[in-house]
Amino acid sequence: MLFIVGHEYAHHYLKHLDNASLKDLNLINEGNQKIYNYKQKQEFEADINSIMKPVISNEKRANLAD
Repeated sequence: MLFIVGHEYAHHYLKHLDNASLKDLNLINEGNQKIYNYKQKQEFEADINSIMKPVISNEKRANLAD
């Protein structure tokens, strides 16, 4: 659970959620909507950040990485 919360928070911390990440999506019944366009690189950055930022032992960090 720590990893999941850390991963999602890392998107905010690393500024992955700014307006440059928004993409237009035209839905038939809803009109034009803005959605976040996550890139694979940003997902890996969030993964690394959520593993390296917490103050935990190296053993627990290795378990998270596995």
